[in-house]
Amino acid sequence: MNQNSPLASKKILIAASATVILTLLGIVVATFLPKNTNPYGDQISIVNYKDEIKNLPDDREQAITAALYNTVRLNSDVDKAAIGSASIRAESSTQEYKEKGETYQGTFIVDLENIRQSYLVTYSYSRNSASNAGYSVTITCLPEDKLIYENFSCIDTLQQEVGDTDPIIKFLPHTALTYEIKPDSTSGELILIVDLKIPEIDLSGNKASRQQTVTLYKNEVHSWIQSHGLDPNRYTISYNYSDSGILLRP
Repeated sequence: MNQNSPLASKKILIAASATVILTLLGIVVATFLPKNTNPYGDQISIVNYKDEIKNLPDDREQAITAALYNTVRLNSDVDKAAIGSASIRAESSTQEYKEKGETYQGTFIVDLENIRQSYLVTYSYSRNSASNAGYSVTITCLPEDKLIYENFSCIDTLQQEVGDTDPIIKFLPHTALTYEIKPDSTSGELILIVDLKIPEIDLSGNKASRQQTVTLYKNEVHSWIQSHGLDPNRYTISYNYSDSGILLRP
């Protein structure tokens, strides 16, 4: 067939038109369909997450940003667009690796400038899924001494799960030289998770000596709880010290 014939020219025009239409359709789809849909739900992006947080799988960022959104929604009813993004506060990020369980544990503070709110993010991730549940993330309110904006009477999902807010919640998490206390309610009840920072040399004696050392450290935790007018015996407390790999329960 002569390529210059009217029929050939018509076919070329149709093919070119189809190409243009498909290209435009692709642009429309790419523009209006959601990008990077979070499987955990709506999210608040953390602009410097990848700069600050290392050693976690990529999908952990999605879990954290979705959990952050859910907590912010408890404290703000503004449009999602008005919430804006969050950023990790400078020098607030900590991460510890525990060989037992191949677990990364960390915390960081996020600030949301648009709505003038801040939260503490606590996470753990195990590369060895057989050792525990593998991953957890908790978004909690900051103690007043960590606030950089005005107090907004913060509530979080932990408080909701506990029900009638336990008075100790507003003091947690708490870090001291010899221990760290974090709240956990995944079991349906409030449990205080306490990491005792015991030097390895203090755990090198016989069983009676080690137990005496642990008791001294536990007494410091009890004294701190009592300093807030609370009874430590009313709480379920899980004590852990990684040097020995032993989990103690009262």
